[in-house]
Amino acid sequence: MGTLTPPSPILGNPTVLADARGPVRWWRFDEQLGNVVDDVIEGVDGAILGHKSLWKSGVSGTALGFDGYFSEVRVAGADAPTLDDELTVDAWVALGAFPFAEAPLVEHTSGDDGYALGIDERGRPRFRVGDAVVTAPRGLTLYRWAHLVGAYGEGSLELYVDGEPVASTLATAPIVTPATPLVMGLNTDPVLPTGPVRPSHTYPSRLGLEGLVDEVRLYDYKLSEPDVRAVHDAFDPGVRVTGSPDLQARVLPGQPGVADRFGAIHERLTYHDLWDNQWRASRVEDVVVKFDDLPTSYVYWRGTSHGVNMVTERNHWMSDQSVEIFCGDRAPPGPEDPSLGEHMSDKEARFTHVRVLENTDARVVVHWRYTTADLFFEMCTGNDFVDEYHTIYPDGTLVRTATYWEETEGEDGVSSDFQMLSSPGFAPRDIVNEQAASIVDEFGEVIELTWTGDDGVPVGEGPLLMANVRSEYKPFQVFELGGTGPWGAEEQSPFTSDAFAGPWNHWPISRVVTDGRFAIEGDGRVNHFALAAGGGRSVLYGFSNQRSTTSQDIRDIVPLADAWRSAPEPVNVVGATSEGYDSGQRDYDFVLTEAGVSFELEGSDETPIHHPCFVLRRWSGGPRASLLVDGTVLESARSGTFLDTDGTPTMVVFAPFSTTRPAAFEVVDVDP
Repeated sequence: MGTLTPPSPILGNPTVLADARGPVRWWRFDEQLGNVVDDVIEGVDGAILGHKSLWKSGVSGTALGFDGYFSEVRVAGADAPTLDDELTVDAWVALGAFPFAEAPLVEHTSGDDGYALGIDERGRPRFRVGDAVVTAPRGLTLYRWAHLVGAYGEGSLELYVDGEPVASTLATAPIVTPATPLVMGLNTDPVLPTGPVRPSHTYPSRLGLEGLVDEVRLYDYKLSEPDVRAVHDAFDPGVRVTGSPDLQARVLPGQPGVADRFGAIHERLTYHDLWDNQWRASRVEDVVVKFDDLPTSYVYWRGTSHGVNMVTERNHWMSDQSVEIFCGDRAPPGPEDPSLGEHMSDKEARFTHVRVLENTDARVVVHWRYTTADLFFEMCTGNDFVDEYHTIYPDGTLVRTATYWEETEGEDGVSSDFQMLSSPGFAPRDIVNEQAASIVDEFGEVIELTWTGDDGVPVGEGPLLMANVRSEYKPFQVFELGGTGPWGAEEQSPFTSDAFAGPWNHWPISRVVTDGRFAIEGDGRVNHFALAAGGGRSVLYGFSNQRSTTSQDIRDIVPLADAWRSAPEPVNVVGATSEGYDSGQRDYDFVLTEAGVSFELEGSDETPIHHPCFVLRRWSGGPRASLLVDGTVLESARSGTFLDTDGTPTMVVFAPFSTTRPAAFEVVDVDP
């Protein structure tokens, strides 16, 4: 039996030994490891609660990381100082993202009593004593240490940032020190997130700071402006430290780039340690599908509730919607509180699961199962499960099918909402061009969709859509028996300057309890925004190399779309029984009666042949097959086998071959 390796202490930055004049409590956060922070004045301990403590380098020595949902330092109310007419709260903070609601660095409150120094949803410092509040005019810079001081007494309430006064107001009421615990990093009571899309679908939870906190001090008197400046200067470590806090970069784990081989791999993807620390995920939690001829990826990640993500060579992500239902006010077993039931509501990935069913050189098949549970992880009708099967080929295409199991009946169909993710530091206009999408309508006409903000949401719908992403490889989707069209006039964030639907930040990655929250520009979070919405029996996705980051021509994918939706049936089959063409997997299925099979496909302008796949059950040959097209070996063909549920091998052959003429095919064993 193995043993656990104890954590190593974090060394941190050089410790500042300057002594601030007269604090009554001083938590230096220099313990380097463990679950307690010590007060160096009175020996009052603060308990670190939440997940595993994350010690980081601070402005002086070490600091503590806070994840925004669970992390807090809690000091018993009896151990907090009793304050009367004056106080000063002094702390250093480095934000990784703006809070979802006002969040405290230090809070000792009960109702309107007490005091709090914190940050609001726009990143602006705030200081409150009783019902008197001041707010800084500007938000803090993310990924930079800032020194905040709130001072109260002598008839005023004052707020300082980096030693400079930024806000003040008159205030004279005595300080009422509550008996509740003093808390750092997390709201004492549940609070509502700001900016809800649907207030009735938004619920309170304990939200907090996402970033680092260091050197928290409380004084039982009011520091003067010269005192505040002196304290700041004494602890200011210089721009080398303040400009580079110990916060990991927030980069979506898309793994762009060409791989050594085509295939899928189970792994545990990481984002940044404050987020990763909230999860107890196995090493096979997520799935990434890579290509040996394309710099793109398909990623199934718990951060997006395991829904499929298309990732371009520039790590721009396109995600999509799941089956979505409304969970309203119903009697048991339905939920009492309304919200949307969808994979996005499962913010802890409790009911989502992804696994690889096939993984050969010819194709990958991924199974994604999820529920349409609500925000409280309750089933809307008691049996709302969805099974999706995604068939992925070496040319970068993916066919998506879904069955929604409502009670006992299964209903086939895919809900789609073409959503782009914008990484921290990126706005929607950094991800897509102004002419953001193109559609081919049912008559074959191309419609260019442009969001300018002046003309509102563009108009047009059809079965083919391509996003004009600022990448050379453009994601596209093709609908079978359905279509898509732009939307967004109903839901545009009032806090950003983009004209697209959203952006929102209640999903992905977030654990805030709402099914809709408008993002704030520059909030440091992954946001998502929508270009179009639709649905169909199944959907084909892919990447088109347009060799331009600014323009595109959607007509490039028309032959593929036609071949998928109007594929010719096989004729003159010898050596097998044909089960026909399956658009849900984009393949031709055969049950072999001999060692090999031959057949013809009647390709034409109306029924083109484009990169077909052949699945041969009861294969008796070796692990590789040879494909002949019109009597000539297709050297670029790919093949691989897997065991069927009856224990017999199945051969899969992928043919990177296209024509609008009839063609004869033969599949034989490489080494008969």
